[in-house]
Amino acid sequence: MSIASAKCIECASTINVDDSKKAAVCPYCGEAFIVAEAIGHYRASSATKSSTASSVYENKLKGFTIEVGVLKRYSGEERDVVIPSSVIEIGEAAFKSLPITSVVIPSSVTNISDSAFYACTNLKNVIIPGSVTSIGNHAFNSCAGLDSISIPDSVTSIGSYAFHNCKRLKNISASRNLENLSNGIFSDCTSIETIVIPSGIKSIGAYAFTDCISLKNITIPGSVKTIEKYAFKECTALKSVSLQEGVVSIDEYAFTECSSLEAINFPNGLVSIGVWAFYKCKNLTDVVIPSSMTTISADTFLSCEGLKSVTLPSSITSIGDGAFCGCKSLKKITIPSKVKTIGSSAFGSCDNLTSVTIPSKVSDLGDDAFCSCQKLKTVNISSELLDQALNRCFKYTPFIKEERKRRGLCEYCGSGLSFFGKCKASCPKYYT
Repeated sequence: MSIASAKCIECASTINVDDSKKAAVCPYCGEAFIVAEAIGHYRASSATKSSTASSVYENKLKGFTIEVGVLKRYSGEERDVVIPSSVIEIGEAAFKSLPITSVVIPSSVTNISDSAFYACTNLKNVIIPGSVTSIGNHAFNSCAGLDSISIPDSVTSIGSYAFHNCKRLKNISASRNLENLSNGIFSDCTSIETIVIPSGIKSIGAYAFTDCISLKNITIPGSVKTIEKYAFKECTALKSVSLQEGVVSIDEYAFTECSSLEAINFPNGLVSIGVWAFYKCKNLTDVVIPSSMTTISADTFLSCEGLKSVTLPSSITSIGDGAFCGCKSLKKITIPSKVKTIGSSAFGSCDNLTSVTIPSKVSDLGDDAFCSCQKLKTVNISSELLDQALNRCFKYTPFIKEERKRRGLCEYCGSGLSFFGKCKASCPKYYT
């Protein structure tokens, strides 16, 4: 037996073979080959260029650069690409910005690396086989021509922004074995109208569906514990959101500026809703907060101009700054008896709010809490708290004017009146 240098016919890796044998199997790609042919292939290639320690082979005809099973780069002229079966991984940026229109990935491939098809703007068709287990960050980012994608159940991990900015992407079949929808995974996919989130998903990442302006309805399964920040920001066509029991937290800005949102249910077990979570959801009309919550965060429903009804459970102890500020359609609110803190501007500019009862346990009523509530005439509040809060918390309301009159003060600035009933501070508004 003697050992000779050879080059694999399939993947072109340089190997050592027993030249007394007729056939052998490549240790790199697993393909069988004729020993005599492999030795001849090595000698022919050595005559034109030296072999390298990295075992890199560049197929000039097909344009594939492959190193130990990793497709490093495609430089061919074909627009409809069939990747060789010797490839087990599509390397980082292997097809980045190339004008390919379709790609067939063989069943030997297990991993699609970061940015593998980044900005392949002409790419329309991709077949991902059931052998693939992971898809990297930005793998198909900005593939503007891609209109559908089927992700097999073998895939357990998809990286951040993997399909970001795929403007025509409309039909998505997602793996049932994913655990998380990563950050920005489908952000700015402006053609998506509907998507089924698999029941095994545990979290929806930050910016996951940001600017999906055609998305109309979404159901969040109970397996999801967290909807992270900005997850559905500016999904301007989104009308309804169904949250299944199991969701624990909705992070800050999660649904901010979903201007068409009309209905969302908050399931039992929900513990927190982050700041600005529903900012400018101007078509949202009814909100029922579950008893599992104790705090309404700052600015949660800020500028929800269409909000008419809010039901707060008895478990609520704190209402944050600006929580319902600018809810111009809100006519009444029952503040639970356990509430101790009402933040600054919490109900500011609630134009149609006519009356409110401040519970006796409230010890901290923030500045401008009910400022500019143009129809607020009746406030049931302890005299002690009213003395502290009158001029701070009820500016520009009918209530403060009447209360100042009752106390013999200038209804505009709260200063004392002279013997002739004139404002001692010569308040300009008094004379207008």
